[in-house]
Amino acid sequence: MAIPDQEIPHTVGAATPKVENDVNAVEVSSSDTTAPFLRSWRLAIVIGSLCLGVFLLALDMNIIGVAIPRITSDFHSLDDVAWYGSAYLLTVTAFQPFFGNLFKYFDPKLVYMGSIALFEVGSILCAVAPSSNVLIGGRSLLGFGAAGIHQGSLTIINYAVELEKRPLYQGIVISAFAVSVCVGPVLGGAFTDKALILSTVRLAQELTKSSNLPLGAVVIFVIWIFFHLGNTKDSNRALPLSLKLKRMDIPGIIIFLGAIYCLLLALQWGGQTMPWNSGKIIGLLIGFVLLAVSFATLQWKLGEYATIPVRIIRHRSIYMGSLFLMLFGMMSFVGVDAVDSGARFIALVLPQIIGLMITGAIVTKWGYYVHSVGIARWLTAFRSLI
Repeated sequence: MAIPDQEIPHTVGAATPKVENDVNAVEVSSSDTTAPFLRSWRLAIVIGSLCLGVFLLALDMNIIGVAIPRITSDFHSLDDVAWYGSAYLLTVTAFQPFFGNLFKYFDPKLVYMGSIALFEVGSILCAVAPSSNVLIGGRSLLGFGAAGIHQGSLTIINYAVELEKRPLYQGIVISAFAVSVCVGPVLGGAFTDKALILSTVRLAQELTKSSNLPLGAVVIFVIWIFFHLGNTKDSNRALPLSLKLKRMDIPGIIIFLGAIYCLLLALQWGGQTMPWNSGKIIGLLIGFVLLAVSFATLQWKLGEYATIPVRIIRHRSIYMGSLFLMLFGMMSFVGVDAVDSGARFIALVLPQIIGLMITGAIVTKWGYYVHSVGIARWLTAFRSLI
C-alpha cells in the first residue's frame, strides 16, 4: 500500500531498562509501534502553530517587562514591583520538569492544548485584574501555561519530525522566541513611553483581544486538527493512573519549586529592596541550598524514574552545555528609555535568529554540533574584546 505523501511511518519508543532500586519495583518496556511523521503542508502548518505558541509566551513576557513602572503607578504598589517579573519567572522555571513528566505519561497533544488554554486564562485574569495581587496571580498562571507551551513545542517536534531533521525545526521554533524578544520590548516601550495605552489593565486587555486569545485559539485548532499520534502506544501512557502519579515525582517537583522560589526571590530582592546581608536574603539563600541538596538526594534515590536522572547530569554534553550557558552573561542596558532599550535588543537577537537557523541546518545536514559550539565560543570571546 502506498504511503500518503504527507506522512511516513516511524518507530516510537525503546526498551526501558529495569532499575533494581526502583521505588515502584515494576519493569516496563515501551512498545515498538508506528506513528506518522508529518510531511509537506501538514508539517508546515504544525510547525507554524508551534512558532505562534512560543511567540505568544515570549511576547507577553517581554512586552509587560518594560511596562513595570507603569504597573506600579496604576496600582500604587511599589512594594510588589519584584513580583511582577518573578511571579512569571518562578512558575515558568519551576514547572518545566513537571510538564516534562506530564508529556511523558499523558497524551502530549491534550497536555499541549491544555497549556495553551491555561495561558489564555492567565491572560484574561491579567486583563480584568482589579488589583496588584490579582495581576500577580494572573502572571503566575501565565508562567505555568508557558512552561507547558515550551516543553510541548519540543515534544511535538519529536513526534512530528524525523530525528535527523529535528535540530532544524527546533531552531525554527526557538527563533520565534527570539523574534518576540525583538518585538516585545519595542512595543512595550512604545506603549509605556508614549502613553499609547492609558493603564496597565488596558494594556493587558488590548494584548488579550488583539493577540493572546485569537492566536491561542488558532494554535489549539491547528494542533487538534493536523497533529495526530496515529496508532502510537507508549507504555508510559498505558500505565495505571496511580502508578503514573508515583512516577511523576511530585515530592521532587514540590522541593524543586521551593528551591527555585527561594533562589529567585533572593536574586530579585537582594541589593534592590533589601541589602544582601539582611536576614531574609540570607535565609532564602540557605533555604535554596538545603532544598537543592534534598532535591538532588531524592533524584539519586529514585534512579531512572527521577525527574532529572543522574545519568543525564553525568552526560558531558549536558553538563558542559549547562556550564557554557551559566557563564554566558546576560546583556542589560542602563540609562536609556524603554524604546531605546528594546531597540538595542534587536542588535543582540537578530544574529541569534540567524545563528539558530544556520546551526540547525548544519546539524541536520552533517550531524555535528561540537564545531558550532566552538565557533560560538570564539565569537563570544571576540565580542568581549571589542
